[in-house]
Amino acid sequence: MLSKKRFLLNEEFKIENIKQRYKESKLTEFFTYAGRCKYVLYQKDNDEYYKVTILSNGIKRTQKIDRDNFYKKSKKAISDTIYKNVIKFSDNLKIDIFLKKNKGLVILSTSSENDIKDFKKYIKSDVTNMKNYSDIYISFYGNPLKNENIYDLIKKLKVEKIDMKDVIKKYMPLDSAVRIKLYQLYISLEKNRFDLLKNDNNRVNNLISYREKLMAIVDILKEYGKCFEKDLVEKLKENLQYILLKVDIDGESSSIKKNLFLYKECMNSDSFMEFLKNKDRKITNDIEKLIFFMQTREYSIIIKQLELLVKESSVEHEDEEYITIKEALRNSFKKRYKKLNKKIKEYIDCDDEESYKKIFSILTKLKNINKEFGFLNKKRYLDRKNLIFAVENDIVLLLENIKNIDIIKASIKDENEIKCLVKNFEKKRLKILKKLKKDIKILEKEKDLFIS
Repeated sequence: MLSKKRFLLNEEFKIENIKQRYKESKLTEFFTYAGRCKYVLYQKDNDEYYKVTILSNGIKRTQKIDRDNFYKKSKKAISDTIYKNVIKFSDNLKIDIFLKKNKGLVILSTSSENDIKDFKKYIKSDVTNMKNYSDIYISFYGNPLKNENIYDLIKKLKVEKIDMKDVIKKYMPLDSAVRIKLYQLYISLEKNRFDLLKNDNNRVNNLISYREKLMAIVDILKEYGKCFEKDLVEKLKENLQYILLKVDIDGESSSIKKNLFLYKECMNSDSFMEFLKNKDRKITNDIEKLIFFMQTREYSIIIKQLELLVKESSVEHEDEEYITIKEALRNSFKKRYKKLNKKIKEYIDCDDEESYKKIFSILTKLKNINKEFGFLNKKRYLDRKNLIFAVENDIVLLLENIKNIDIIKASIKDENEIKCLVKNFEKKRLKILKKLKKDIKILEKEKDLFIS
């Protein structure tokens, strides 16, 4: 006797070719809980409905439920829904013909060696010990005939561009989704570094792109670092923050260029041109220093830490419950949004740089996580993102306003020019502050922002 042997059948298999008598049923199932000790799933078998609990020791408990209970629980599903036709020949032999997203997947299950001989010509492979062919893996990861192993995907990301929508699914386990996304960002980061090393006229844009990727990596590690070994993550975050400080070198120039008309109103043309030239020279020198740093052993070690963390590091989770990327995102946004509202109420009337930075740090994290995973919830992401981006933009403008006043006081010698510029930026600050408070009122009404 065989115990729970499973075989993947090939494309030649057709149920019409089977001469044995069988019973056919249409099965629909989804999972509402997946932990280390048990799984809970709900099934519709033709017109009957069941709650099934499977314990880690293999014990299976089945409870009959009504139709309303089944559809009520479907709203709390943590997995995709599986649809299949179940062909049952006997208590020892059945074939699952998967439908819809998993079409083409046909699996024979048997506990009797004698039952296999009639199907041998259709058997493609023995998948008994392959977890990705079990119902729970198919629910969370999708069709194993189409999906690749996570490590194969990571290798593939290095040599070809892959759309994340085709790889990361909303019911994928959190650690798998985070690992894939971080590796994609790592590849993009390295591309931006190579572009920066080229001596061309696009260095500032490459620098901005590099910094955005690096900030996204840091924010994802801060939010989902539990997917990896704690000590490794903490050290890596510290090292990446160190690099971030080194790449933040175009802020002054960017702030000035956005407000050129204010400078022109108050400065004579010669002093204005000299002022700009000094700032451009500083950026050029800072970029050269950065490029030199990016070719050092110190930099290489830090970036290698990131690559190894994503490709090789793993952690045995103590949490009992299985967390999907969709569920983790919902929890993250709920937590961050509450914190955002709290910080806004606490700091918005302070009207100082440190207060704005505290609000801005939460907004940036929300924005970066949304940017990298928003495609999983595309409709709501597109509907709502402008609200949070509007508030973030207002605070960016306020911070730039403060930065410009600091630049003016540190870089300009003429007292009349300083007074004129400070007055102009103060008028602009009041306008931005008025818009910020208006945008915040709209944002506060959206209590379900990004939580679905």
